Amino acid sequence: MQNPASPEAIKAVFEKIAVNVNGALLRDPLAACVPAFDRSYLYGDSLYEVIRTYRGNFLYMEEHLMRMAKSAELCRMNLSQSLSKYREECEKTLRAYQSLPGCRDVEAYCRIVVSRGTGKIGFGQENLFTPTTFVIIVQPLNPPTDAQWERGFRYRIVDRLRNDKRAQDPAAKTGNYMNSLLAYLEGTAEGFDDAL
Repeated sequence: MQNPASPEAIKAVFEKIAVNVNGALLRDPLAACVPAFDRSYLYGDSLYEVIRTYRGNFLYMEEHLMRMAKSAELCRMNLSQSLSKYREECEKTLRAYQSLPGCRDVEAYCRIVVSRGTGKIGFGQENLFTPTTFVIIVQPLNPPTDAQWERGFRYRIVDRLRNDKRAQDPAAKTGNYMNSLLAYLEGTAEGFDDAL
């Protein structure tokens, strides 16, 4: 484990983040909690999409939402909200982010996470008690610096294999990201910037 951050450092990071849970904007981003019986927590049974802003507006929002719908289809997940509702909630969360001190003109990174829902333990749909739920996080975009572009990036081709399409189609952007995370950790442990 790395050295824990000071309370001041934690506050400085989270005061520039807007969080929306199922349509409700939270005053304190750290107040967002995942229920113990949420399938995203129990099984990684969730989808996500990431959208950045350019000049203060979302870039390719429709394409990202369509890809999220395709991921839902691949995972047999029925989205309980329309794509227009997700768009509306992303816009609302972006406006909340842009109203935070120092964030008005700072490009944003937006992550939408959709969970299959909450229920009792077990894979069957009969175990679900709620429709899909969502969280939207908008925070400052952290693009590579000019120095990083100048220096370039070092990638490690790792030993870990990508999931086979027959097991879990990599075209679906799911919360079960362990395969990619382990590849990244393998590459960066050897001093590389990322992994392939």
